[in-house]
Amino acid sequence: MQWIDSQGDTIRRGFRTVRVVYNISRVSSKAISKLNPALVCIDTFISLVDLGTSYFKYRKTAEQTKQLQLQLEAYTIELLNFKAQCEEILQTEIFKLEKESELLEERLKLQRQAEELLKIIYEQAKQYLETIRDLILEHKTSSVSDDEIVDLEKKYHEALQARMQLTLFIIGG
Repeated sequence: MQWIDSQGDTIRRGFRTVRVVYNISRVSSKAISKLNPALVCIDTFISLVDLGTSYFKYRKTAEQTKQLQLQLEAYTIELLNFKAQCEEILQTEIFKLEKESELLEERLKLQRQAEELLKIIYEQAKQYLETIRDLILEHKTSSVSDDEIVDLEKKYHEALQARMQLTLFIIGG
């Protein structure tokens, strides 16, 4: 606000000086006798000093503006570089995520295949155990020695117990 007021004073003084010079040229001798030459010189000198001060302020402001524009350009470049780095990091992380997702899908596929195979083995074990049970019942009715039947029953019970443990493992118990 102060700068505007001093500029307003400078402009008024400049207009007054221009008016004086115009009157001098128009009315020549009458105007010269009415004017105080010392006052005109002082006013002109003050106007020139104000002109110089305003010019130096303008140059200083122009230089500050130039420096600020250079800083803005530097910050813009820095921001663009940072954005490029972030984009690169993002692309890298997306690539890693896709690879990990593919690996996880492959592991799940292998796990499903293993579960299917385990189900098949589980069902086959059931059939084998039923067959062994039927054989034990047949041998009990026939005249096979008791030691062989006891060993066979013992192995049957061990296989049955192993199947039960496998069943508990499958259902998560």
